[in-house]
Amino acid sequence: MSKMLDSFRGNGESRVVRNGRESAPSSQPDEDATTQAMPFIEIGPRCQVDGSPDVLAVPVPRPMAPTPTPAPAPSVATSRSAQVSFRSLPGQAPVQPPRRDFAPELVAYHAAGQPAAASYAELLETLGQTAHARRGADCKVYLFTAMASGIGATSAVLNLAITAARQGKAVVVVDANLRRPGVAAKVGLEDQPGLLEVLSGDCSLPDALRATKLAGLHILSTGRCMGTWVDAESLRDLCGELASRFDLVLVDGPCWEERSIGLLAGACEAVYLVVAAAQAEAPAVNRLVREWPRRGIPLAGCVLTAV
Repeated sequence: MSKMLDSFRGNGESRVVRNGRESAPSSQPDEDATTQAMPFIEIGPRCQVDGSPDVLAVPVPRPMAPTPTPAPAPSVATSRSAQVSFRSLPGQAPVQPPRRDFAPELVAYHAAGQPAAASYAELLETLGQTAHARRGADCKVYLFTAMASGIGATSAVLNLAITAARQGKAVVVVDANLRRPGVAAKVGLEDQPGLLEVLSGDCSLPDALRATKLAGLHILSTGRCMGTWVDAESLRDLCGELASRFDLVLVDGPCWEERSIGLLAGACEAVYLVVAAAQAEAPAVNRLVREWPRRGIPLAGCVLTAV
């Protein structure tokens, strides 16, 4: 390192350049020579700085002041003025992911040996007796219509179907509640294709029927074919074909006040009104019990739920 510094300093002597060539220093000045000193700077191990005069004469630049960082703008997600919320429309339930198992309220499947399941076995026997007494023959196609929504009619129908399947019968549940379908979701199946696709001719009945995880129990869901015109003759033909394939056909219909009840009732052999037990003696229930037989609706009795 010292040799390099000495070469830069020139050992106190200057280097002479003649005609672009460097030569050894001379003790006498030369008018044709140009004296040049190599600029250098030395930084010692303890941050000591030394160098040639022309280098040390250069002023040290002052460090620039840091540019202030602007304050971040308020986030849209946290800004009070940008908060949003959602309110669903009346009558619309939030979309739920499809269930892959039987719903907990289907006690005939989950707790077959419990008293709650045994009550459905008794009810199934009673329904068969009342339908036979009304028609004088065995019945296969039962329609269930609720007095009001939310009283557990679909669960009651499925529990009856599960009970019949456990007794060794071939059973199909038809979801004819087009506005509020719920059968497929309660047994872990998709909702299409189904009843509407069969009636429109877009799907055959064998392709629309789906087996559940319980042997003997099949489902015909509502489907989602739009613009389908449902007529009485088509429904009667469909119910007749289902009766030829299964031992028992249980139709989960809409509430009693909808127009399709008359069409569905004409295609079924027995109709049961599902009523909350607390409303069993309500004037509206008594009125329907009196009026429906006069209108030709084959009402065979009422099913009371504990909801």
